[in-house]
Amino acid sequence: RVQDELTGAIMHNIAVVHSKLSMFEICPQLWDETVLTRRDANPELGIFQSSVATSLNEMGIALFACGQYDKAVRAFADVVYITQEIRGVNNAYLATAINNIGVAHFAMDDGKALEAFEESLQVYRLAMLAESEEEDNNDDSDVFDGARHLLLGISTTLCNVAFVRGTQGAYAEAREAIHEALEIQEAVLDRDDPRVDASWNLLSKIDAFGDEDIDNPPTLGLALSGMSSFVDDSHVDNPFHTNGDMR
Repeated sequence: RVQDELTGAIMHNIAVVHSKLSMFEICPQLWDETVLTRRDANPELGIFQSSVATSLNEMGIALFACGQYDKAVRAFADVVYITQEIRGVNNAYLATAINNIGVAHFAMDDGKALEAFEESLQVYRLAMLAESEEEDNNDDSDVFDGARHLLLGISTTLCNVAFVRGTQGAYAEAREAIHEALEIQEAVLDRDDPRVDASWNLLSKIDAFGDEDIDNPPTLGLALSGMSSFVDDSHVDNPFHTNGDMR
């Protein structure tokens, strides 16, 4: 079993590298093989493993990049199902997957994106409440890192809400969402962080959402990237790193 788990981890990392190189056409197959390997490495748990959820999430990213949005939704929905079973209903991993479902729905233009983003925000905020209660009883720096990760996830989803509201012509609601996102980002990120710049850029474009030159739809962003990782890494600052909890 240990060898099988190692094989699954190696396959995961190979797929991550292909994703980093934007070789998305081959990625769905790589992730599919990774998911099956990780599932079969522990028959007692089957799909109900954090490692399986991580790889399924990355499969969804690859399918999204290939334009297979309906399949991406199904992959992210599987992540939701698994995460609810193993982690409950108020955690960043669940909120991440729901946000990603919203991004895929937006790409399909089926009118379901905003509902998913709002649900993701609700889950994030419930997770923040749980994190705050833990922080009251624990001075560990890991708690602070967890709260920071949640806040950044909230800001990413708020940016997505702002974009959708803007495309609907609800500019006041769009501005409200982006200002809340910026307040969070400027509190926990450096001013020159590209995520802050992207949010200011989005705010500057809200009044022009009807123009054809708007080309920055909701992105998978930090929320989606929060699950992906190299097995031996611990960063959270790019689309293929996380704090390691989902390995």
